[in-house]
Amino acid sequence: MSKRTKQFATSTQTDERDLRYPLINNLRLAHKPRGISWLEINAGWSQAAQLLMFVGSTIKFKSKDLRIVPLMSCAKIIEVGSNGDTRFVNHLGVDFQAMNRKTHGAEHMNSSVRAFHTLLYQMYVHILNSKAEVDCLDPAPFELRQTVIGSHDLGHIDDRDDVGWSGVIHCIASYMKWMSQNACKFIRYT
Repeated sequence: MSKRTKQFATSTQTDERDLRYPLINNLRLAHKPRGISWLEINAGWSQAAQLLMFVGSTIKFKSKDLRIVPLMSCAKIIEVGSNGDTRFVNHLGVDFQAMNRKTHGAEHMNSSVRAFHTLLYQMYVHILNSKAEVDCLDPAPFELRQTVIGSHDLGHIDDRDDVGWSGVIHCIASYMKWMSQNACKFIRYT
């Protein structure tokens, strides 16, 4: 594993309320601020976006319809059309610097987590369809399909289902760890 890949550490930790959160570089990942500030959520998702961007460049992946902007203040996943026009901007947190003050009232960021999942899924498919010897890769941690990760179907999960969304984020963190651990193996075979 390269020094750059080691920089992004993912794990799980419980907070003072005994709630479990996946961590990336000691920042808790969450979909809404329940005992976590938006500043920590923004920083954690920025680290996650940087990791996806780094792994994507390592495996020579480029999404046709999603772009990552890994700003520390509030990372974004931009949905683009076939001619390069911006269709929608998903904020991975709250953009306190935006002129649009409606984003400050965000209660959750489930649509952004869905976009993150879509990008993760596209990278996973890219790895499986590459010239790499897929057999050399560690087994994937969970099932990953277009709208499914682990036992969670993002197409049917209710926005108010905090337990379900926390499970989705745990699965996403597990896949990010899997991708970072397997990126070097992938390079050897491409």
